[in-house]
Amino acid sequence: MPDLSIYSVLLVATGILLFAFLFYAAVISLLEREKRAAVRALLLLPVTILFIAPVLFVEYYGEWPVMGMLFISWFLIILLIFPTRFFERKITRYDPVGQINEKNVMFSRNLLEPGTERYREYYKEFPDHKAPDHHFRSKPGLLNEHAAFYEPFAFNTASAILNSVKAFHPIVDGDPAQNISDIKPGKIASSVRKWMLREGAVSVGFTETHDYHWYSVIGRGDDFGKRAQLPHSHAIAFTVEMDKEFVDTAPHAPTVIESAHQYMRVAVIATEVAMIL
Repeated sequence: MPDLSIYSVLLVATGILLFAFLFYAAVISLLEREKRAAVRALLLLPVTILFIAPVLFVEYYGEWPVMGMLFISWFLIILLIFPTRFFERKITRYDPVGQINEKNVMFSRNLLEPGTERYREYYKEFPDHKAPDHHFRSKPGLLNEHAAFYEPFAFNTASAILNSVKAFHPIVDGDPAQNISDIKPGKIASSVRKWMLREGAVSVGFTETHDYHWYSVIGRGDDFGKRAQLPHSHAIAFTVEMDKEFVDTAPHAPTVIESAHQYMRVAVIATEVAMIL
C-alpha cells in the first residue's frame, strides 16, 4: 500500500472518530437502559469500515474515491452538528386566546360529590358534562383497591406522597415581607434559577403574565366559583424530570409512585421559592 496522503489520513481519522462516537453512544444508552438505542449504535459500528476501504484501493482507483467519501462524510456531519434551515418545518405560533374555567378541568370535576349543592349547581350550569362524568365515576379510579393494577404498598405510598403535598397549601401564599430589599431583577433571577436547579429543577424560565396564564374562574377549594385574581406581573415556570425506568412500567404502580414523587418535588421547590421571595 502506498504512503497515505492527507486525504486518506483524514478519512481514516473520521472513521475512527465515528467508531468512538457510536461506541460511546452505545455504552451511554446501556447505562440509561435505552436498549433500542444501544442496539442501533452497535449495528452502525461496522459502517465505519467503509472509511478505510477507499484507502486500501488508492493504488487502483486513485484519490478520487477517498476525496469523495471524505467530502460526503463531513458534509453530512456538518448538517447534523450545525443548525440549518434546509429541513426546518415551518411552524406558526399563536398566543393563546381566552381563559379556561377551572371548574371544567378533570381534577375539579373529580372532586364534586353527588348530592352536594356544589355538585347540583355545576351540572345545572354544564349539563353536557354529567353523562361522561357519571361514566368515569363508575370506574374504580386512581389508587383505588379495585383498580386493575392495584398493588397495596405502591398505591399507599403514592397516596401518602400526594396527601403530603397538601400540607404545603396553607404556607405557599404567605404574607409579603415587610422589609423589601432593593435587588436588581437580573441578579435575583440568576440566584433563584441556580437555587431551583440545585433543588432538582431541570429547566427554569421567567415570563410576564397574561390573562391566559391563569384560570378565569376558580374551580376548587374555598374560593370555588370566584373570579381568579392574580395580581402578579411575572411568573416563574420550571420543569422536573421523571425517572424513565419508573415511567416504562406504566400502567403499573411504580409509574404512579414516580408521578407522585415529582409532584412532591415540584411542591417543595415552588414553596421554597415563594417563601424566599
